[in-house]
Amino acid sequence: MSKYTIYGNDAFDRKIDALLKIIAGRVIDTVGRKYLASLVLGGGYGRGEGGVLLKSNGEMSLYNDFDFFVITSDISRLQQRRINLALRNLSPELSVTAGIDVDFSPAKNMSELQSSEFTMMWQELKHGHVIVYGPENILDQLPAFDLNYMPHEELAKLMLNRGTGLLLARQRMGKSQLDGEDVDFIARNIWKAVMACGDSYLAVNHTYSYSYKRRSELFDTYKDIQEISDFYPWYKASIEFKLKPVMPDKEELSAMWNEAREFFVRFYLYVFNVCLGAQEMNLSQIQRAFYLHSPFAKNETPQQMLKNFIINMLEVGPAKFNMDLFFKYPRTRLFIVLPAILFDNEAIRDYILLLPGISISSSGDEILKSYLKLWNRFN
Repeated sequence: MSKYTIYGNDAFDRKIDALLKIIAGRVIDTVGRKYLASLVLGGGYGRGEGGVLLKSNGEMSLYNDFDFFVITSDISRLQQRRINLALRNLSPELSVTAGIDVDFSPAKNMSELQSSEFTMMWQELKHGHVIVYGPENILDQLPAFDLNYMPHEELAKLMLNRGTGLLLARQRMGKSQLDGEDVDFIARNIWKAVMACGDSYLAVNHTYSYSYKRRSELFDTYKDIQEISDFYPWYKASIEFKLKPVMPDKEELSAMWNEAREFFVRFYLYVFNVCLGAQEMNLSQIQRAFYLHSPFAKNETPQQMLKNFIINMLEVGPAKFNMDLFFKYPRTRLFIVLPAILFDNEAIRDYILLLPGISISSSGDEILKSYLKLWNRFN
């Protein structure tokens, strides 16, 4: 049985072992043993469900990303920021070495683990990972939350990020000529959006799992439900694409994107109605609700609200001052604007004016550029 994948073999595992050794060495050299408490491989490969791309000659190739989590000894915020910058600069070099993207989480101090709040990312890491450097039991310090009762904000962020992936795929499809890298990028983001639809449905119904294979099995329970039956084979296919991707033909991409978008708006409505404690709100009503009273800003302290105000002044600018939004974390602005860009006339387009530097005469490219800049900062 493969250590890192479902469809790999011993030779493929040895290839990954060798890459992890190289990566660990470069990270140790960059961060320093004095400051690096642990380097942990998460994501699909960390859970034993990494992607295996079969080439035409039968050779197995890595697919998706290496997702590394960096745990530091108890160092200052300034030292952490320096480490994060150094690892961002190291990432392109290691990505070339590995042949896939090598990503690093922001450094987290070992002393912070016990007080970590519930996030999907860290809880999935706790349940499935490979310790590349450091003590094997280091993640025992993370609180064990129940993935079946995920905070609604985690599901909202998942839909926000995968919806943005659909935007990026649509942007890439606008090229006059698509090469193999373009097809891969578009297909990957389409299937990620489809998977997020099924994952969020499982989570809302308290039947989520950190394992791709287990989620696929759990979804079988819902296949005969009317609103799920047409989507069911798409979700199953999204899991299989994650584990053993097969690239579609270029000619299929547009139809795939359109159908994925239709599914996505259905589940987007489902998830955000749950987040807002509603049942039949449409997209424009959901946008308005986030504009007036974001469900994720209810428990913010005056100190947090002041910090949000300062961030908004710096990132959005005083020209866009808005009493309803400037005391909320800027991600709220993304929740409001995404439907206006992705779902077009099904949402309130005027909210696009909430983006920094955007006016009524701004082009589609300018709008997307402004949105993505904000998303890259606050997703």
